[in-house]
Amino acid sequence: MNKRIGIIGSGTAGLQLAFSLKNDFDVTLLHEEPDEIRSGRIQSTQVYFRPTLEREQRFHMPETDVAPSIKTIHFNMGREKLFVGRLTGAATSVDQRMAFSEAMDKLVQHGVRFRKARVFRNEIKSLAESYELSGTGYHFIHRSAA
Repeated sequence: MNKRIGIIGSGTAGLQLAFSLKNDFDVTLLHEEPDEIRSGRIQSTQVYFRPTLEREQRFHMPETDVAPSIKTIHFNMGREKLFVGRLTGAATSVDQRMAFSEAMDKLVQHGVRFRKARVFRNEIKSLAESYELSGTGYHFIHRSAA
């Protein structure tokens, strides 16, 4: 039987983590339901740069509708152009509502569970007791080290 891991949050980092671990762990993601994400308001404008796009391909995450490639970055302040840089690999803008909900749907097909929960900082330690491993997109807690 695989060790159980709980991941808090289904943003870019949480979803990539779930895809990377789904074959080796019994994964539960604590966050909102895919339909709520899909029909919700746009959370932010997100640009995925080459490392993120490559990671998503490596984990066989679903491809989303891709906007035109972004090949350069321009930084302006007011009317003054302060910086122009060419990217080493193409980036793209992503509609997080579609990308996240499609990824969540695919994870469910692979046996990953979603638990609708809002987790507060003071609850993380007690939540970690429910799993052999737990974490957010940024850090992990191993039960024996907690």
